[in-house]
Amino acid sequence: MLPGTRVRVVRDTTWDGPWQREFTGVLSPSIPPTIWGPGDTDYFVVFDESQIDCDGDGPYSKAMIRAKYLRVDVRRAWVPPEVAPRPWSPRMRVVDLDMVAQPDLHVTPEPDVLFWVSLPGIEAGCYTDGTGRIVYVETVPGTVPNKVLQVAQPGATYVVHPVLDGRFAVVLRTDSQARVVEVVADPVAPAGAYGHDAHPFAAVVGAWPGQVSPRALLASAGRTALEGLASVAQRLVDSTDRGQRASVRVQASYAHAGAVPSQLLVDDVVDGQSTSALFVNT
Repeated sequence: MLPGTRVRVVRDTTWDGPWQREFTGVLSPSIPPTIWGPGDTDYFVVFDESQIDCDGDGPYSKAMIRAKYLRVDVRRAWVPPEVAPRPWSPRMRVVDLDMVAQPDLHVTPEPDVLFWVSLPGIEAGCYTDGTGRIVYVETVPGTVPNKVLQVAQPGATYVVHPVLDGRFAVVLRTDSQARVVEVVADPVAPAGAYGHDAHPFAAVVGAWPGQVSPRALLASAGRTALEGLASVAQRLVDSTDRGQRASVRVQASYAHAGAVPSQLLVDDVVDGQSTSALFVNT
């Protein structure tokens, strides 16, 4: 995790500690982490509010904390894209689901609820409408072991935020048959923003099953289309590396009830210059 990252300090699931409650803070930008070995790191955390530890000592305003007790506080870091605002309403209630402590917990949709699912390194927010249908999901790259999040929801919007910078997000929309019909990156993140792949759709590569993953969607467009899309993606990443602002929108069309798109329309804009390309499934 990078200095300045907002984190949530969690309690251990096997004993009453190390702190009396969960709380938030920020990784110190001036004190480096202590690395004891692979996967064993302590971070210096400055607390938002002073805390008492499990022995009753304190209050402490900062401390070195083992990485396994830290979760990225994405609720404060994420910035919803303009093309996909959150469907929040005052009548909604928030339900926190700690799947670290309850790994087999299953989300049962209810009307007008924001289900907030927590896992090691992964957070996901699921918004339902007045009928209890999931209409909006936002998360980070990774696999969420919960059926409601693994299976594409019909008529839903998915917002996948990069790990290292909450300003960039990839938006996916599904149709009534839960097929991806649109993928939007606006703006396209610079290389490295997702922490692994420079591809504009890197946030969702490997994060979802076939029907939700743009990589699977694009691959199904045929070799010619896939090569063309890869060329567009590289051009956009090169543009952002030069400091230019780039955005891209991919629209998928399907023939009848087929699960494979018959064609993909790609529209991108780099510093106000628009380019369009149609890739037919061969």
